[in-house]
Amino acid sequence: MALQERVEESFDSELIDITADLKKIASTMGTGEMVMAPDYTLQASMSALELMSPKMDPGMQFQGYVTIQERHSDGSLSIPPKSEAEVVSMMDHLMKLEMSWYSGHPLTNTVYSCIFTSSYGVGELAKLARPYLGDEVVGQRDETAFLAYVVLTLSAVSCKLCELTQELVRMADVYEEEDYSLYIGSLQLDPFGALSVEKIKSMLLDLESNLERRGEASASLLAIVKMRRLHLEIFVLFDKPDLSGIPTALKLLEQLKTIFENAAGPKNRKNDCDVNPYFDPLLCQKLLGPLPPRSLDPMSAEDAHIMFSKVIDDLITVCKFMECENLSEVYQYLSMFSERKPNIIPRSRLVALLYTADSHRLLGKYSYQNLIVQDMEEAGVPEAIIKDEICQDFIDSVLVRAVYDVLRLATANRARKRRKIVHLLKHWREIQPSADYHDHQIYLKGNFKDESFLFNSIGSWSELWVSRLMLEFLCLGFELDLYALHEVDMMLWSVDFLLQSLSETRQRMKKYKTKLVEHEIVELMAQLQTDSQKKTVKKKSKSAKELKEKKKRLNRLKNEGHKVPVNKFRDDERYLQEMLRNLSSGTLCTILGLRCKGVYKDPDLSFGNRETRYAQRLKCLSGLRPDVYDFQVFQNVSDTSKYKEQSIFSTSNAKLTQVKRIATQLMKRDVAPWFDAYRKKKLMSLVRVSVSNNLLSQTIPSGSGTRKFQHSVQNSFGYLPMIKLA
Repeated sequence: MALQERVEESFDSELIDITADLKKIASTMGTGEMVMAPDYTLQASMSALELMSPKMDPGMQFQGYVTIQERHSDGSLSIPPKSEAEVVSMMDHLMKLEMSWYSGHPLTNTVYSCIFTSSYGVGELAKLARPYLGDEVVGQRDETAFLAYVVLTLSAVSCKLCELTQELVRMADVYEEEDYSLYIGSLQLDPFGALSVEKIKSMLLDLESNLERRGEASASLLAIVKMRRLHLEIFVLFDKPDLSGIPTALKLLEQLKTIFENAAGPKNRKNDCDVNPYFDPLLCQKLLGPLPPRSLDPMSAEDAHIMFSKVIDDLITVCKFMECENLSEVYQYLSMFSERKPNIIPRSRLVALLYTADSHRLLGKYSYQNLIVQDMEEAGVPEAIIKDEICQDFIDSVLVRAVYDVLRLATANRARKRRKIVHLLKHWREIQPSADYHDHQIYLKGNFKDESFLFNSIGSWSELWVSRLMLEFLCLGFELDLYALHEVDMMLWSVDFLLQSLSETRQRMKKYKTKLVEHEIVELMAQLQTDSQKKTVKKKSKSAKELKEKKKRLNRLKNEGHKVPVNKFRDDERYLQEMLRNLSSGTLCTILGLRCKGVYKDPDLSFGNRETRYAQRLKCLSGLRPDVYDFQVFQNVSDTSKYKEQSIFSTSNAKLTQVKRIATQLMKRDVAPWFDAYRKKKLMSLVRVSVSNNLLSQTIPSGSGTRKFQHSVQNSFGYLPMIKLA
């Protein structure tokens, strides 16, 4: 009551500090106890905390705002900056803000917090820079006019790049809320009166020539201007029809990387100038909307430098994607691209290459139908089935879209990619029975008397693509650290079982193709024998031509019918899957061996049991082939009472050692230059995991009691976890 009386008395006088009283009252309360009005809800408390957070409301403690005009009038703001050094520092700070924008922060709080993107700042610069803007010189070309021209030009190109980037990301539509903020409210992206790209390029070229005449003193500023011009030109080249500008864009990207790394990047110099007057976080304060926190700390110069350098590298990777020639190579390339964890900008660029608007083709030159046919041939689907009208109709109506959706996964970030795989698997759950149905229709059409010729060739091909999705789903769980320690063995077994099923599917496809070819050879020979018993036909008659075609077909089947087209990328993928199978199986054996030792113990589950958790993890994989959704099989495999410590560790050692042997063989194989460096990193990561997991059993003696373990994937190349002592 004493506190209440003091508060009531203060209403008519001045405020009093009651912090000590509140602390005293709080000390008498228990954990979780809360004082509140009867109608006070949790939602109200969350709203109150959000409104009081400085990150959510930077104007909470704001006492007054001085506009740009007022600061310029009273002399506290210089328009333009006073020296070239200030301009360089300002552009370096703008680069940090651009990278913050690329990381998901709103444009209104990053790039457009610069006062030279506002209508007033642009207007003042235009007045001062008039001697450099028109065809005729108007006014004196002094240092102030030149600096105004420099800042005006650089601000114009920055705003134009923001405008183009905003449109790129919007059209690609692959961004997520954590990737990019598309919201700009009523912000005017182009305060320069619709300056064209060509006009801005001419201004940049003119500025370059002026800076070159000023000599070494303007070297840093010249490098920044060149960097911005190249960036703008690259943007325009990417948007040319039929991807015709990409070869030129690749050359300019290599130039941009050299200039940025050696001179234009923000970490190449130490900036001592104060640039705070040229950036105002409250410049766009009236543009309210559903935004992330409006208060942010800009990146450091080093982080911004690294990030933009990686954006350049990822765009170079996008350009080199044009060199791919078949579906296996495309899939491997996109997997490599995704594992680089690219920014939203390169990912948005990739969308245009997957399906060009002008030609409706992959990379502007390959039809999806032809690529799928080629992929089926390389996978071992018989030629007779592929060429059948039933199969061709199924490819056109269903498989083209399904394969495109799989390739488009590379445009998502890693976490969202895993979620999108779940949605795609639902679609493939419908495709597989449909593929089996079309296989059956082709079988009926062929009038086979032997039921052993009924084989799901198209359905088996679909298994190969589904297994890719399932494998990536399981491995991304390790990479994203989604599995608890006691779930690791379940997931490792699932990977092992999946790859074993996949290997068996390949063998069945190979045997069926051989059988079908031999059947066709026998039929052709019988037809030719029947034809030879008939009367001689004229050379130019229809029957003669048919006879010639049959002989030609027979010779081709005998010589090449059993062969499968060679594809290095498909072979490499098969070797890699064999490595993963040995690694997953070997690591699982290591865990089982540690349990036999009595040093690895699963925690008591507070909710559900292992079967429930297994079902939750793998529910999205049920109803698909290959089938990995069988807890009873896993339970039988993981029963440690069936194993002896020495034998299980011997099995583990053999499998983990095999990983290194396969890696050594793969290193000797010739591949495309882009794939070589990527493959080496991937193989070395897998070998490091196998060696570490193999040594784990030797470092812990038996009878040492229960120990704590942890698992981690060091990078996206690792795929499977490294088990270590906690």
